[in-house]
Amino acid sequence: MLRGNPLNGKNNPTELVVDENVNYRTSDRFQNQLREMGVAISSVVMGADQWSGAPDSAILEELERRNATLLTKDRAFHNTVLAAGRPSYCILEAGNITRMRIKGIPANRILPGHAIDQEY
Repeated sequence: MLRGNPLNGKNNPTELVVDENVNYRTSDRFQNQLREMGVAISSVVMGADQWSGAPDSAILEELERRNATLLTKDRAFHNTVLAAGRPSYCILEAGNITRMRIKGIPANRILPGHAIDQEY
């Protein structure tokens, strides 16, 4: 079940960046759920394949560069991405997903200057 309205519609597709803490099977399931809720996904990038071990700051920079949306299980990083003004979906318990800030979970402090093209 989706908490909060979808971030885009069929006329405004988004690139989805899947955090390395989300495996392929879970990613596929939630991509389907997002599509059923009206989210248009133009492409998917699996973080585990592209930049495993990269710091959150580098992932945030990549989200900004790509104008992309995050899919993660990391509640603090989800709140961090939202605080930075980027869209994010967080996978919760019992198959729920939210695009809203998660209460009681502080956002991480992000240090700028970590480029994603560094080796991780």
